[in-house]
Amino acid sequence: RTVCIWDVSDIRKAHVVQTWLAADNSILYIAPVADGRLVTCSADKYIKFWNWETGELLHSTQAARGIPAAAVMLDDRTAAIGGGDASIRIYDWHDGKDLMGQYGFIAMDYAIVDVCRVFLDDAEEARWTQQPILYRTIPRSVGEDDAKTAIESAKLLLKDALGYKESS
Repeated sequence: RTVCIWDVSDIRKAHVVQTWLAADNSILYIAPVADGRLVTCSADKYIKFWNWETGELLHSTQAARGIPAAAVMLDDRTAAIGGGDASIRIYDWHDGKDLMGQYGFIAMDYAIVDVCRVFLDDAEEARWTQQPILYRTIPRSVGEDDAKTAIESAKLLLKDALGYKESS
């Protein structure tokens, strides 16, 4: 619930610079979003933007659904926010506007637990990881069958949702 900023410029003399109560429930994620600014995502469904030097709350918004789980700076005004409701929102924290509407982009059957920035420098192929760091542990056919099953499940879910009628 509390944000604590530490000065670790000399690790032998590490000390707390600033603390403040940031949420009514657990803070699930914290990240820088601009120079001197940070974002907190908390279990009380709030995304809050702070001046980390003063602890001043700059802007706050509540997730329409689910719990926000991660955020990343896109530029000095906007952040991408991902959450357990499987949505990605682009939020202009400076003006307090959700640039993708109330529900953002829905990523369907996935729970978003982290997000990261991609830099233009990443386009340089020489900077890419040359050896894979993920290894296949099942045959390709099993993975494809799992993907087909997931797609069929999503189709059934959508069909049920479209045919839903509220009883009176």
